[in-house]
Amino acid sequence: MTYIYANLVESIFYKLLGKKGVSNPLDMEAIFKGSGFTTVQAQAYRGYPASLPLDAGIEAYLVRILVSEGCMERLTLALYQIGYLVCPGLNTQLIERADDPSHRKMVLFLHPSFAGTIVSFASDDLDVIYALQQIKLEPPLPADSFPWIDLEGLGALQGDMEYWWTNLWLPFWLSLSQER
Repeated sequence: MTYIYANLVESIFYKLLGKKGVSNPLDMEAIFKGSGFTTVQAQAYRGYPASLPLDAGIEAYLVRILVSEGCMERLTLALYQIGYLVCPGLNTQLIERADDPSHRKMVLFLHPSFAGTIVSFASDDLDVIYALQQIKLEPPLPADSFPWIDLEGLGALQGDMEYWWTNLWLPFWLSLSQER
């Protein structure tokens, strides 16, 4: 774990200095190996955000959502309240839960896009997903993500818009109650 974290810090340091360092992608299987996390309770699939189907090689669940800028503070605060200190300036973070003898952790990826931030994370801690489901995260409105497109006149979805619709907007939209 320390080796993986050191490589991450070294990679970020090289990027800050403008040097070309060896960029090693995080080995998700190695990070979560031995966590014993092999099943997700049904509740993790019902709310928003919902877990993606489990990957057999990674002992963690995965989540990908688009969060409006107004929701990023709430997301960071919710993670802090359960013991994860997020550094908003880093786009890739391996974070261990503070004061946790079971060494639960999460890998967090932040990517500004679609007038918000795409938040992807893997974790072996169900408290993370349950906490995020309670704070009612929302993506930016379609008109904010695609201000130059007439969404009502659009026929077929392709490219960035198809990805945005299928993976980011539709899961949020389907999670809403009829009243909302």
